[in-house]
Amino acid sequence: MAGSTEGIERRLRGQLGELRESYDQDLIEPKTARRAEVTPLLVFEVGSAAFAVRADRLVEVTRPEGMVAAPCSPPHVAGAITHRQEVVSVLDLRKLLGIPDRSSRKDEWVLVLRPRSSQSAILADAMVGVRTVDPKQFDGAMERADGTSILVGNIVIDDRPVAIVDIDTLTSEATAT
Repeated sequence: MAGSTEGIERRLRGQLGELRESYDQDLIEPKTARRAEVTPLLVFEVGSAAFAVRADRLVEVTRPEGMVAAPCSPPHVAGAITHRQEVVSVLDLRKLLGIPDRSSRKDEWVLVLRPRSSQSAILADAMVGVRTVDPKQFDGAMERADGTSILVGNIVIDDRPVAIVDIDTLTSEATAT
């Protein structure tokens, strides 16, 4: 199991490194005829559902080691971690979207995000990887899905529906309750 985890981490680091190089290239040579406008998304799973966040809003993908309970916090706050000397709230999409709990939490991931407000993170069961998509393919029909506005659209990636998570709305609504 440790070998497969290391392989996933190595693959994700490679994909995020390629993405970083692409952004660096954009600073040198703006996107014109070089390539069509695309959006890189980090695709992950919670339960049997697939979700994605914009990769440029991602700080790091890590394990929830050292996560501690956050007393007196709402049920959708799984706990808090220290990331680069900053305390970061870890949000649980399962609780926010009514996805059944897992029997074991040992293989979870934490996606540390950079919303417009303070840094936060979300739990994920599995990492699928970074996928580059054309924003014209987004379907905004999922707005206010499941009684929440954190899912702002969906797209089919690798023949699978993927819900797009708006991290700014997620963090503002999750911390307001």
